[in-house]
Amino acid sequence: MANKSSLLSLTSYRIEVALRILLAVAGGYVCTVATIIFLVKALPLTRSDAVVISALLSFTIFTLAVIWVFASRNLRRAALGLLLPTVIFGLLGFIFPILGGAQ
Repeated sequence: MANKSSLLSLTSYRIEVALRILLAVAGGYVCTVATIIFLVKALPLTRSDAVVISALLSFTIFTLAVIWVFASRNLRRAALGLLLPTVIFGLLGFIFPILGGAQ
């Protein structure tokens, strides 16, 4: 039978994997949406073209976010790696039209 420390280690590993999955899906989605909103407003194209290009890029952005979460050394670095671009692109997407952006 397994001892108590190995069961605790296995449980903590499973919790970390579950948290990484949650962070990859939810955080990757939010990061992708913030980036898409910024790109739609910042690209110097017609609105429909900017939406199509941003939608196509969203698959790449989400995939890179998931790869980042699982490639990071620890969960804190993974969360910060998603949080910073999300905040930056979210703020830029909000501020860009106010500053006289492309649209």
